[in-house]
Amino acid sequence: MNRPIKFRAESVGEGYGQWVYGYVFKTPLTIENFGAGSFDSPIGRWCIATEQGVVYEIDIKTLGQFTGLLDKNGKEIYEEDIVRYDNGLGNSTLELIKWSHHGACWVKGDGNWDDDGFTEWRTKEVEIIGNVMENPELLKR
Repeated sequence: MNRPIKFRAESVGEGYGQWVYGYVFKTPLTIENFGAGSFDSPIGRWCIATEQGVVYEIDIKTLGQFTGLLDKNGKEIYEEDIVRYDNGLGNSTLELIKWSHHGACWVKGDGNWDDDGFTEWRTKEVEIIGNVMENPELLKR
């Protein structure tokens, strides 16, 4: 599967609390390594640069990678999203999207699937309803 490698995280500082999307990096620890005046970003901080070239400092605890998959409504699915999974038999469950290092694939829930993981054909069965950072109560049901 070819997919763009991009991330989502919540911004801190300017733009506080908004979700930003793009490419993640950590600024160098010293201004000498970074080059004075390159852009106005804190030194030694995690940031996301958007496709438009805007740089935001981020809360690294909210960082999630794009899975390369879209839900049944065409919305991008990111790591730590909570999805409603419909098994096709009239039953649905709420599941958390995670990366499985064991299976080297995206998985829902605890990752104990007996098949090939969370693939493009499975996205027809899911709808994003939130993410674990903003809606942790959804997983306690």
